[in-house]
Amino acid sequence: MKHVSSAVHHTIQNYQLTSKSKSYRRLTPKNEKKIAETIVSNNQAKQLMELINKRDYYTKRIYELLNSAGEETDPRLIDDLSEAEHYLERRFTRQVEKMDQVKALIEKHLRFQKEKTAEHKAILEKYADKGQSYQGLSKLKKLNSNAERDRSVAKEKELASFYKEVMQMQKRYAAESQAMLCELQVPFFAGGNKTDVAKQEHVLQVLYKLADVK
Repeated sequence: MKHVSSAVHHTIQNYQLTSKSKSYRRLTPKNEKKIAETIVSNNQAKQLMELINKRDYYTKRIYELLNSAGEETDPRLIDDLSEAEHYLERRFTRQVEKMDQVKALIEKHLRFQKEKTAEHKAILEKYADKGQSYQGLSKLKKLNSNAERDRSVAKEKELASFYKEVMQMQKRYAAESQAMLCELQVPFFAGGNKTDVAKQEHVLQVLYKLADVK
């Protein structure tokens, strides 16, 4: 009885919300109990549940059909992140040549990061104070101070040159990546689209995950 009452309640509630004519005048909240009891007493519960299951099935099929028809297949026209994710997962990944180019691009960036991290570490180690500090005599202390100052100046100079080079290379890599992603027709990059940077970053994260570069 409980499941019948629930089914009757939700059906009448939906009818009241969606029907404009209200031609089935007995389908009102005050009649829910009577309707449910009559359904049970007439042994129509099974029939009701079968009809509801069929209704739910065909409603779902209708939604699926309409949703499929609303899919945007032109990456230049995609302006929704969920639609972009769907396009990348269901369409872009099937284009093996394009995915290979994306993987190569990601690997290039990872190599760059690894190399520059190693270079930065090497510079810091190069100027680390591994010598013996002079103690006691003022002349030796002065020599020690001068050596530290010279080492610090040389370190900052080399680091400044390193950071400048990294920034220049990052700009070049970014421009190359932008051009490639535009050519590959990636959503929010396709057609040279000047879009929200946050959306582009999100798309890049999705691509990185799909590429599965180790």
